[in-house]
Amino acid sequence: MKAWEIKHQDKIKLFYLPPYAPEHNPVEYLNQTLKVKLKNRPKDKTRRGLRTSVSQEMKSLQNSKKTIKSLFDAPKVRYAR
Repeated sequence: MKAWEIKHQDKIKLFYLPPYAPEHNPVEYLNQTLKVKLKNRPKDKTRRGLRTSVSQEMKSLQNSKKTIKSLFDAPKVRYAR
């Protein structure tokens, strides 16, 4: 990896994160957004219903460029822009 990094240093910048740092991971912000959206829906009584709700909300998020962009606005994930 080090050799690859040196060879491509003009094209990429690596950021070394602590072993456990969820606040530095944009996916954690996506998970939180999804949880909030699911909280505002009627409760699903089956696993299949929950799966359908999650799928619908994720597709909705996927189509919202504004929401996806906002996941990278937190100060600790701006490195990923």
